[in-house]
Amino acid sequence: MFRDEFFLLIRRNLAIDIFLPYLYKNIVFSMEPPMPSPFRYSLLLACAATMLAMTGCVNQAATGKPLAALDYQHIAPLYVSAGQVDVINHYHPTPESDHAASAFPTRPEDALNHYAENRLKAKGYEGTLKFTIDNAAVKHSEVQPDNSVLKWAGAGIQDRYDVDLGITLARVEADGHQSGEASVQLTRFITVPQSYSIAKRETTLREFTQKMVESVDGMVTSALQDKMHMTVSDDGGAPVTAHSDNDGSVVTSPSAPSSTSPTLPVPTVHPEALPPPW
Repeated sequence: MFRDEFFLLIRRNLAIDIFLPYLYKNIVFSMEPPMPSPFRYSLLLACAATMLAMTGCVNQAATGKPLAALDYQHIAPLYVSAGQVDVINHYHPTPESDHAASAFPTRPEDALNHYAENRLKAKGYEGTLKFTIDNAAVKHSEVQPDNSVLKWAGAGIQDRYDVDLGITLARVEADGHQSGEASVQLTRFITVPQSYSIAKRETTLREFTQKMVESVDGMVTSALQDKMHMTVSDDGGAPVTAHSDNDGSVVTSPSAPSSTSPTLPVPTVHPEALPPPW
């Protein structure tokens, strides 16, 4: 990261220290008839402003308090027909994935864990529902601009984050045998311009994570109801209507009762690339 920022700074300095003097000497002074001084300086200032815009603005430090973590402390509970709910994290990130996830105000892994602990509640039945996080990998890559000048100047670059989530739901009866299992898989990506301020970047990634967990919530609810045939109700005891994501998948293991379920529609989620601010 430091190396990338170092070379980006060099490219920006070269653009200002070499390109602008060359432009001023070989174009402004070589014009016939000579351009009057006021116009020469105006043209130079215009060129400088253009180069600064092309090389991008340095991210401003975030002001005010940092964004609150997505801890889901106040989420409405979802009651399931089980004696207890166990949330287990079996995901072990690679160093690359761990570094990429650190860009998020709340890591996807942590968001899933907080969501499950506060959303899924047992309601007076025997057996255990196990919510296991198998995967929450984050991959980072850079998307270069199509414009060759912007690319050379190190401007217009976007950070792309690909997130793969994998969850296993298992129903274990009081005698220890597993009566049902379903897996939930979801893949999302987002691109964030490097020109964004720290505050705007954090807000964008936080909203992305929140919408992703909302999609997971719908898929989990549907899996519990349709695939594992468990009762799911709200705080007042009313059945909960599931929503889910057409970009994700819910797979039933052979040990779970068979059931057909249509592809689940999803709430509005737009993970496509955000346009640059210029």
